[in-house]
Amino acid sequence: MKVKENVLISELVTFKSEGSVEKVVLVETIEELRQVIQDEPSFFILGKGSNTLISPDSNQTIIKLSPSMFPVTASDTLLTVNAGHSIHQLMTFSQEFGLSGLEFSAGVPATLGGMVYMNFGCWGYSMSEFVERVHVMDYSGKDFWLSGSELKFGYRSSIFHQENWIILEVELRCVSADPDDIKSTVRKNIAERLEKQPLRDCTFGSVFKNPEGHFAAKLLDDLGFRGKLYNNSMKFSEKHANFLVNMGNTSFNDVD
Repeated sequence: MKVKENVLISELVTFKSEGSVEKVVLVETIEELRQVIQDEPSFFILGKGSNTLISPDSNQTIIKLSPSMFPVTASDTLLTVNAGHSIHQLMTFSQEFGLSGLEFSAGVPATLGGMVYMNFGCWGYSMSEFVERVHVMDYSGKDFWLSGSELKFGYRSSIFHQENWIILEVELRCVSADPDDIKSTVRKNIAERLEKQPLRDCTFGSVFKNPEGHFAAKLLDDLGFRGKLYNNSMKFSEKHANFLVNMGNTSFNDVD
């Protein structure tokens, strides 16, 4: 277990807002996680920190899950990966084991746990299509597995929005493919993201959900928000209107 105090929020979230948090704990084993959630009166599980806004006034302890908590395994077309692994690492495992299907997520600055939590989706795919089972822990410290059908996946939602369960591992059903073909698709998807999205800026990722029958970015474009500056500290991206960009000194209150 590794504990850091007075950690800058800019080191924890992709938007890199101002301020600091009192304590960040990196847990490396399931036993350490049980101990921390018993010891800490209030806590929050954090992955890569995209789609996340942290208040500097919060007294919650930030818990991060080590990607080495469990071994990564593959059996036939099933790939089991720790929730704390990044999507970049997930793409590496996909190539290593020759298991395809998840390339649509290539280039997203997130951990696997966060992607499942929000049921990330794009280009006609979503995480729910590939999740076979999820290993979770409740706030009492009990761990158990849930099938994909039990996770109540919806548009950018899952049962984890309703239950106090921590995602530990995810078992993903893929299809066998040539590793070189997977690598080629990953590179193509990353290049497309970089071309269309401001991934090298300080952003949350896409901010607003798509209303039924519409695209949020198109609506924002039509309303003239693309490139619009707010408070001299934040703007709607010129590249993609559904991305807010931190210009360098954005506070929690600027966004909240």
